Amino acid sequence: MGNQRFQDMFTSWQEHTQAAYDVVLESRVHIHRNIRSYAFPLVATAEVLAKVYQDIKQALYLARETEFYCLQWIDIDSLTAKEKEWFVSWHWITAEMTNRKHTGLAISADGALQLQLNGTDHIQINTACTGFSLKPLWQRANACDDALEAVLPVAFHRKLGYITASPALLGTGLKINILLHLPGIVQQQRLRYLIPFITNEGFLLQRDVTPETHIFQLTNQVTLGVTEQDIMERIFKVVQRIVNEERQCRLQYIEENQAAFIDMGKRAYAILSYAYMLNRLECMRLWSQLRWAVASRYIDLPLIACDQLFFAARDADIADVMMKNKCTSIEINRAAFVQKALEKYKV
Repeated sequence: MGNQRFQDMFTSWQEHTQAAYDVVLESRVHIHRNIRSYAFPLVATAEVLAKVYQDIKQALYLARETEFYCLQWIDIDSLTAKEKEWFVSWHWITAEMTNRKHTGLAISADGALQLQLNGTDHIQINTACTGFSLKPLWQRANACDDALEAVLPVAFHRKLGYITASPALLGTGLKINILLHLPGIVQQQRLRYLIPFITNEGFLLQRDVTPETHIFQLTNQVTLGVTEQDIMERIFKVVQRIVNEERQCRLQYIEENQAAFIDMGKRAYAILSYAYMLNRLECMRLWSQLRWAVASRYIDLPLIACDQLFFAARDADIADVMMKNKCTSIEINRAAFVQKALEKYKV
């Protein structure tokens, strides 16, 4: 398979945006499970990993869940070194999975459901969407979990809950990641007022990628002694608070600096559209400025177009383009990559 086919397979779900997309880039739900009586993947022998792998594949065929009927399988062993590197860069697999045999992925037709096999845990069920729409994500992941538990002896302790390789996931085995774009909160220096509230609710907010992007990741920190419903209700409250704060900060900043803000957005679009060379930090900084201007409706460009730049202009993808173009400059290729993504959208 070529990288473009992989990218189309995994990212088609990004074309359908959900609520609060001006602030929430994407939402992800991860459910971690292990099979009883087998060692965790990180310490298991090759024989154990092979047995787990076959047991899970057989269970997926036996489970009465329509989601499983159309899954496409990717055996990590069968990938080339370049493809493995590309998968890791997109966070579809871990680097450790590329160094072990009997690891794999099962992917739904829309790419929004992924089952990771023999990663950190025996099974990791992942669902994703653009914007903030946790309920359908949770329902989809939970339905798959229920179907698997009906045919597999999942490791569960009566008092502790689901047994996971990481102690941080013990209990529910549920990890939720929300990717947020918060330029308004950063510019208005409101982050320090939000952190105590976020922490008290049992969540961690930390920068993702680089500071220039103003992107933060929100993650639940408590999985033991709580229910999945508790986590869902709390994260909904936290995200709503952050989204409302960010929108208010954006309005306040633009009201006080309108001319400079419009200039910033248009300059970012112009440079991204016509620059001959772009380094990664500059590209990410300009992307953040452009997305803010687009989300505030000062530039007539779909938000999805901005995010295609963010999700696509990664070093592994650029390196793949470089090989085809026979050009050794990653900065030149990054600029060409960005402009190709933008050319179908005209301001």
